[in-house]
Amino acid sequence: MRITLNKIIMYTCMRMLARSFSAIITFHDRQNRSMHGICVANHTSPADVIVLGTDNCYAMIGQRHGGLLGIVQKALARCSEHIWFERSEANDRKLVSDRCVGAGTLLVLSDNE
Repeated sequence: MRITLNKIIMYTCMRMLARSFSAIITFHDRQNRSMHGICVANHTSPADVIVLGTDNCYAMIGQRHGGLLGIVQKALARCSEHIWFERSEANDRKLVSDRCVGAGTLLVLSDNE
């Protein structure tokens, strides 16, 4: 029940955010999207995450940020299995790999600035 409710709320929030910047999103070739596995997106911006979030509920992995984006990341981490890390800390790589085992569909945000 909690997982289903979380997905409905995530879809709704991402669609509202996408509409707030007047996005009209059309996905093609839906048979090719990942339902169980890992998706890697390089140089992903927060806007890209919003657009991708309108199609599927991803557990995101990416660099921890401060400010407003950091507040959003903390809220996302509380409601889903997102993994945020600091690149400067060596122990974070081990923690990230341990948390990735057994996770659902992951969206890896590498080099997001």
